[in-house]
Amino acid sequence: MDLPWGGLRSLREIARHGTIAAAAEAQGYTAGAVSQQLAVLERAAGRPLLERVGRRVQLTDAGRVLVEHAGHILRAEEEARAALEAAGEEVAGALTVATFATFAASLLAPSIHTATARHPRLSVRTLEVHPDNAAAAVEHGDADVAFGLDYPSAPVPQAPTIDRVRIATERFGVGAASDRALGGREGVRLADLAGEPWILPPEHTNYGRAMFAACRRAGFEPDVAHVVDDTAVSLALAAQGLGLTMTTPMMLTLLPAPGLVRHELADDVRRDLVAIGRRGGQQRPTVAAITSIMRELAAPFDVSARSGSSGAPARGRRASGS
Repeated sequence: MDLPWGGLRSLREIARHGTIAAAAEAQGYTAGAVSQQLAVLERAAGRPLLERVGRRVQLTDAGRVLVEHAGHILRAEEEARAALEAAGEEVAGALTVATFATFAASLLAPSIHTATARHPRLSVRTLEVHPDNAAAAVEHGDADVAFGLDYPSAPVPQAPTIDRVRIATERFGVGAASDRALGGREGVRLADLAGEPWILPPEHTNYGRAMFAACRRAGFEPDVAHVVDDTAVSLALAAQGLGLTMTTPMMLTLLPAPGLVRHELADDVRRDLVAIGRRGGQQRPTVAAITSIMRELAAPFDVSARSGSSGAPARGRRASGS
């Protein structure tokens, strides 16, 4: 039985999304192309894999059995492709990169320009994902490599099939409206902000968990006035004096308008920018190349690369100057 990989991927996406149209959109295909892939897969399997229920489709028993094995089959295909690519020296072929909004706004375009200038036979496609879903994009085969986040003080759980490589480390400060006076020359202490209203992400997110943990280590439960998962919105609200928010230099690139000042934190609260790939995937020349380029471009944000630096930017730095 020769099962086509494209059909297996589409069957897996239908199991997730419930419709051919949604499965096609998730993969960047047309619905017609996915239907054709599934027809080829059903012929290879020798039995129906889907059945219609109203406007949706559902897996038959045979389809469910095949989806259970599809992950293993596709991972083996990916490992074989990676080994074949690693056997060559040229950085060439298609590479799908998943990344989150802040990283994309700061580094994605220059990284693609640099990569294709250095490696003309490399084709880079991109996929925006929530940082919490970066590893899943790689595990599910939606991306070859993803750029996401980890938090040393509240580490993100890691699957055994996934590798994380640190690209850069940023230190958090506190973002506040420009007319707010916070802290002294050595930086503001989180404990001194216990009574302030905060703009923070939901606690169930990795970012939210890390920020709540930082506040609790400082001895207080944050008074969250606005629960916001969008970094640009958080910065905009803070700039209008509606509360304090946690910021990094890279985050400030999302808010070029004046009105927000980033203050040093005396507390050491950090986040790691990481490249996420399948275990052993860094052996692939394409993955290694884009990871190396991202590390180069992220160097200005990397506090660990600054010898003798605490990593905290100058107090009172305006977002417009970041």
